[in-house]
Amino acid sequence: TYTVWKFDRNGKLVKKFGEKGTGKGQFVMRANVEGILGEKYVYTSDAQGRILFFDLEGNYIKKLKLDYMPLRTLPLSQMKIAISGHVPMGKGRVKNVISLPDFNTGKENIIWEGSYDPMLTEIKLDNGKSMFARLNISYPPVTRFGIASTKSGNLLVASNEGQKIMEYSPEGKLIRSLPVDMEPVHITDEDINRMYDLQMKSFDRFQEQIIEKRGLTPEELDQIKKKYTEKLEGNRENMKAGDPLPFYSTILTDPEDNILVFEFTEEKNNNQFSVFALNRNGALIGISKFQADDYNLTFIDDKFVFQDDFIYAVASKTNVDGIPLRLVKFTPAN
Repeated sequence: TYTVWKFDRNGKLVKKFGEKGTGKGQFVMRANVEGILGEKYVYTSDAQGRILFFDLEGNYIKKLKLDYMPLRTLPLSQMKIAISGHVPMGKGRVKNVISLPDFNTGKENIIWEGSYDPMLTEIKLDNGKSMFARLNISYPPVTRFGIASTKSGNLLVASNEGQKIMEYSPEGKLIRSLPVDMEPVHITDEDINRMYDLQMKSFDRFQEQIIEKRGLTPEELDQIKKKYTEKLEGNRENMKAGDPLPFYSTILTDPEDNILVFEFTEEKNNNQFSVFALNRNGALIGISKFQADDYNLTFIDDKFVFQDDFIYAVASKTNVDGIPLRLVKFTPAN
């Protein structure tokens, strides 16, 4: 739907607002509800960078427009929001950014940026034709960094490069950098071979699509498969057994302002998680493990929110007919 639903803490629907359209306060595409800024405004984001603000009664207030896709956003103090997003740069390359837009002025302060190749490769044929294909012997780039907010409204940024968590003020000033002492899972030869086999099977399905859409000759298709296989083999050689995987899937803060680091989980919906709890100085408080049997959860894609000592999440219920998505209220175990 193109509607925001507001519930009370007991799960009772209070009101709905929003509709599809191009006018003020309308949604051009389906948007994500991101949070509440300054205890005054609920805001949404969509894939084309539209940030819409409403008061808590659903009245439209204003819009900010980004020139990139927001991947995740959080409300901070001083009427700032934190946004992690990416900017397409052409030929399969993407620039990641973390920025701090100001609600009042709309000005952005970019505190981090970097580019990476999301495993898209160009395949050139002898006759000059070319196409892009995806090499998926990799792990989701979304796990390269994560963001969370503290009770005081500062920003936490976790980086898989160097295993550290950095704390920034709402103005973008680096306050401190905390090392994270977690041993990441390591890639095995079995992992590499399994991903390679899956990618070759994916290419077999891809062949059927490109024959139909591109009208390729058998000779051109043979060239594509040969060049693609060569690139895939080279990519497999670049991944070595023993290289570390990302050490975390996401980070959150709990009601006591401790930092919760969720250990990287390779398989989606395996519903088994290890959580490392750190205090604000980075010292390890403890490690918890839990398993969710009734819902398919992933801390890479889903949003979990701590509020009033409960955890709220949008998750898919297992073994159910019809629409599986649920708004769930979890009680943390002691």
